[in-house]
Amino acid sequence: MCVCVCASTPVRADTLTEPTSLERASKLIGKGQERYDTADYIGAIEMWSEAYAALPKDSEADQYRGVLVYQIANACREAYAVNREVKYLRKAEKLFQDYIEGLPPEDTDSREHAEEALAEVRTQLDEIEAQEAANRPEPELEEPDSQPEDEDSPEPPDEELPPLGNGLRIAGGVSLGLGAVGLATMAGFMARGNSLESEGEELVSQNGPNGDEVGSLLSKGATANKVAIAMGIVGGALTATGVALLVVDAVKRKNRNMAFAPVVTPRFAGFHLSARF
Repeated sequence: MCVCVCASTPVRADTLTEPTSLERASKLIGKGQERYDTADYIGAIEMWSEAYAALPKDSEADQYRGVLVYQIANACREAYAVNREVKYLRKAEKLFQDYIEGLPPEDTDSREHAEEALAEVRTQLDEIEAQEAANRPEPELEEPDSQPEDEDSPEPPDEELPPLGNGLRIAGGVSLGLGAVGLATMAGFMARGNSLESEGEELVSQNGPNGDEVGSLLSKGATANKVAIAMGIVGGALTATGVALLVVDAVKRKNRNMAFAPVVTPRFAGFHLSARF
């Protein structure tokens, strides 16, 4: 009989080798390239950004930094083409610009390609800004409540025309109303006078021309007739004045250099016209 004994020897942790920063960055670069090839551009941006941060701070990693900046800028352009988020275009503009500034003067080919890509990105940004400006609503202008007084501003002329009001129209309506009252009063006194005169003539035919009652009736009738005549004159004048004022109001609205005013005196009722030339 054979007996086999197996023994295992533990491996010390300090014998394992840790991957270097450059090796970790290389793995992240490979993962980012896989995502870029499968159109996962945002994932590629994340992987390559981690790889950039993992690179050691030495000259050996400088060549990787420049390539990563250029690749991340290209991935940002592709990400904008997919989701139309402008932030990726702006990031691509900044990265291309940084890449061009970091190139050595003799690397003209890389500079030319990067400048073409930067120009295309800036053209897209200009078009986007122009479209946003065209779609932006214009702000509404608010009228100021009051204008500040300027001490040096010239004073307005003394003979400035006042704003056109309704004074003539109102005066014309009042004159027409008073004229109608005057004419109605005239009619009433005329009827009263005729009635008194008829009563007086009837008494004269019955009792003769003598008698206090006959004289009183004739006197009252004459007075009523005089009042009727006076009210007829005033009422007719006021009516004519009211009509004239209404007509003049329409004319004045076309020619504001004309001024009209009603005039009523014990012997005359009408209106006064003045004009400026």
